Formats: sequence, C-alpha cells, structure tokens
Amino acid sequence: MPLPTIPGVVRASATGQCEGGGPWSNTFHFKRTDDGDPSVALVGALHLLLITFYTAVLNPLASAGTKCNGVDYTPLDGASGSYVLPMDVPGTDTAGTSLPAECSVVATLRTPGRGRRARGRLYLPPFSKAQVASGNLSTTAQGICVVACEALLAAAALAGWQWCVVSYGKSVKTDFTTPRPHTRVVSTWSPFATPITQVTVDQKVDVMRSRKA
Repeated sequence: MPLPTIPGVVRASATGQCEGGGPWSNTFHFKRTDDGDPSVALVGALHLLLITFYTAVLNPLASAGTKCNGVDYTPLDGASGSYVLPMDVPGTDTAGTSLPAECSVVATLRTPGRGRRARGRLYLPPFSKAQVASGNLSTTAQGICVVACEALLAAAALAGWQWCVVSYGKSVKTDFTTPRPHTRVVSTWSPFATPITQVTVDQKVDVMRSRKA
C-alpha cells in the first residue's frame, strides 16, 4: 500500500539486527506542531532523540548482539524521497542470551480518540532472557521502557514535534443484514495523524511472527 500524504508528518522506520542476525524494525510517525515542513535539519534533531530512546532501552535490556543500525526517514508530503540517518546503538546486557527474534515487549500508543484508528503499537527489539521470568518482563525493565517512551514523547514536544498514530487505508466489514452471501462493505478515509498522549508497556512478552526466522 502506498504511503499516505499528511502535511507536516515524517515517517521514521528504525531498523536493526537481533543477536541471531535476523532483522527487526520499528515505525514511528512524528508531526510538526506548526504543520510545517519536516526539513532535513529538523529531522536531524529528531534523530538525536531516537538515538537517546534506543540507548535508554537497548543498552540495559538487550544482549550485545542486538542493535539499532539506522533510521529511514520519509516526509509524507507526497513528493519527498526517503533518506537514512545512521545509528550504532547496541545492547550491553551480558547477563543472558537474547530472547528469540519474534519475542517482543509491546508499547501501546494511546490517544484521546477511540477505536483502532486512534491506537498504535510499537514492538520493541528482543531483550535479554535475563530481563524475563516465566514469560513476564521484570518490573524494573518495564519501568525502563515506560520512562524511555515518556521521555521521547516529552522531548519531541519540546522540539516542536508530536509523536503520532497515523491512520490510512481501508476497512472491510460484512453486512449481515443482506442475503447470503453477505455483502462486504469497503470503507476508506482521508489519512490523518493523532497525537499520542500516553504510552503503556505490558509485562507479557508477545510474539511477532513476521520476525520469526
């Protein structure tokens, strides 16, 4: 599906490797509070905030073989191309080997809106096994993740950005009031970005099957 056009928004796709060599990725959307152009200089300042975020999360919680390599930025103005800014942030937890690539702690991105279009998820890179017991993330590690997300949210606001959930595409619903085979109703909407107001982190470790080798 092609990327949407939303003025003032930049899509940031962070990519890295797991300890076993497999890839992981996270996608963020940030919107200028003044709806202005997300210039290269402004994105460069935003990149420093993401370096701080991944340093706060990966350094203490991920094994040495897990790292973030860079971020691909795409302004959603419908015309600009994407470009990559490098990042070299590794995990430094030597207390245990890494969880499998598909095992991920999830940060839930919440906005004032209701419904799936106003919520998002961030599947963090796999952490060290030392951070998990019986399938649950330790309370300390959970706190580190929450603090890092809240710090990114606040620092982005100070720099003139809003961390957002972006919604675009289509939905398909079945109209059960119609004769069989029921009519399937397709609806589309104009792309929009909703600022995030809260980030929560569950202690349960989820499975992201697309990362499975």
